[in-house]
Amino acid sequence: MSSYHGQGSRREGDSSLEETASTFAMSQGTILAEPAEALRLCNVYEEEINISHPFLDMEMIRSNVDKLYGSIAILSRHRCGRISLQDTTIIGPDDLKVVKLMFATALITETGGPGGLAKALYEDVKSSVNDRFWGDVTTSTIIIFFLLAMWQFLADNDTLAWRLTGIVARWCLEIGLNQSLFIQQMSGSDHDRRMAVRLFWCIYALDRRWSFGNGLPFVIQDSDIDKNYPEPDDQVPYLKAMVAFSHIMSAVWYESYGSPADSSRRKGQDEASYLDFRITKWWDELPAELQLGQNDDQHSRGMRRLRILLYLTKCQLKILLHQSVLHSPALIQQHSQTAESVVRLAKDIICKLDDLHRSTDIYSTQQMCFNYFLVLSLGVIFLAISQAPERFAGMVQAEFHAALDLVESLSSNSYVSQRLWRFIRGLRPLGNILGATGQPCPDKRVQTGMVMEGALAQDFSQTLLEPDLGLWQFTEEAPFLFQSSNHPVDATQLMENMKSIFEAMEKDWGEAGVQS
Repeated sequence: MSSYHGQGSRREGDSSLEETASTFAMSQGTILAEPAEALRLCNVYEEEINISHPFLDMEMIRSNVDKLYGSIAILSRHRCGRISLQDTTIIGPDDLKVVKLMFATALITETGGPGGLAKALYEDVKSSVNDRFWGDVTTSTIIIFFLLAMWQFLADNDTLAWRLTGIVARWCLEIGLNQSLFIQQMSGSDHDRRMAVRLFWCIYALDRRWSFGNGLPFVIQDSDIDKNYPEPDDQVPYLKAMVAFSHIMSAVWYESYGSPADSSRRKGQDEASYLDFRITKWWDELPAELQLGQNDDQHSRGMRRLRILLYLTKCQLKILLHQSVLHSPALIQQHSQTAESVVRLAKDIICKLDDLHRSTDIYSTQQMCFNYFLVLSLGVIFLAISQAPERFAGMVQAEFHAALDLVESLSSNSYVSQRLWRFIRGLRPLGNILGATGQPCPDKRVQTGMVMEGALAQDFSQTLLEPDLGLWQFTEEAPFLFQSSNHPVDATQLMENMKSIFEAMEKDWGEAGVQS
């Protein structure tokens, strides 16, 4: 059985290294022409990505980069024109693909978008591995496609990232990477086996995370994992924390968001309270260095990002666990403390994101890691004020406008802008319900709640509400402005629509009652 770093072996043939250095040294002006710049990108990847998803051996990566650029330097002294690696076996072909994708991922975190060299490197690798869908699966192939998925996520293609991760997760099950026997029988060192375990748990955690973000099923079930399978090692505390949290996410998914066929499994408030207890216990038992505290600005940039991500993830899961109490005024009245707790969690998420954006560049460089939390919080705010405006509208004004400021600072092509735009399209019927057309509506509260739930169901992911397709008759008359979500969003129009909807609901039910 091959070792974890099977991509370094040359089973594909020493004489068949078809990879070239053209993407690394296309000209003297390229960003990767200098080895110092390449090593700097290794550091960027380690700080931005590997600290939270530590499945690459960065010491080996740096060694391969040194070998690669040493080979390029030697060849450049003896040849003119394009530099080819065809005559050298200094690193294996899969090692080279991993280096390229590592560079591409580091570049996209710095530039904030999938352009230039980042996209060129990504496309170069993608085009060379398409046939792997039809061949045998190795850990090398799993690593490469997992890196492709991570690049797509950072490029704002969260659904494609979910799809690729699902494929990678199935490959893990196919080769037995989820079984302790596979790890025990691996050739190589204990370090190789430890890295293979990290790889599996990284895939497991992101399979859960991106499934929740898209409202789509995850692949790896907890029952698929060998009970004797080793946990992540102590050198990666964030991954250990996320694996433990992912087990709770599984329970929340089946409790609150399972398919209609599984509805009998839902046990109501007692089970929800128990899961809430598990979430709180998980947070309380985190190592001190991972808990959000008073002096977060004194920690390294990478550690600060991990701490805020863990805190937001805790808030997210509590919201998803309890959001059903916001589905009607009657439920809000019946579970008033829980409803207010959910809204406070949404408000806190927005405050934390606003502070992060104002005080660091962490949000701007890794928007996709944080955007889902912003969308979720806005969804909670709109759902709450649609069902009980007299209770919640005044309570959420400051956070609502802070969230809009965050949205306005994002790209018009961003995940948040596109989802909010589709959400507003779903809320178009509120113009009639709230009297914008001059046609009175006798039961505004009920109809507003219906429209809001329909809009949230489709455009804030199925993780917030289960969709009722009957509600979507409202969107069929959407004007041309709303018809496509694949074009840049008019940011000014987006902000005005959001503010108008909020203000219309607030005004309609009386500011006096809200302020009292």
